[in-house]
Amino acid sequence: MIFRPVSPFIAAHAWHEFRDGLIWKGILLLLGTVSLGFTLVRLSFHYQTDWREFTWSEIAVRVLLGLTVLLVLSLWNLLQAFNQARRAWVGEWPRRHRFGSVPG
Repeated sequence: MIFRPVSPFIAAHAWHEFRDGLIWKGILLLLGTVSLGFTLVRLSFHYQTDWREFTWSEIAVRVLLGLTVLLVLSLWNLLQAFNQARRAWVGEWPRRHRFGSVPG
């Protein structure tokens, strides 16, 4: 449950961070679902061809690609969180006009 703080300034920053967290989790869920679907299709293909075209390099490339995407998204999220904290520290209101206002 989310409680609205007394200060509208704190509520605005909390809502902004909550919304951004949902967006990031949605992106990660989408990427994870696509990756799982592609993996299942490839696994089915290798099973049907009796693993004749299976290579470890394919797995290594997929793992490295997945970790790279996860690292980039994590770094971007970290930078965004630091920027949001900096804005809150200096007293700057979040840009509410992009996604709507703070729920009341």
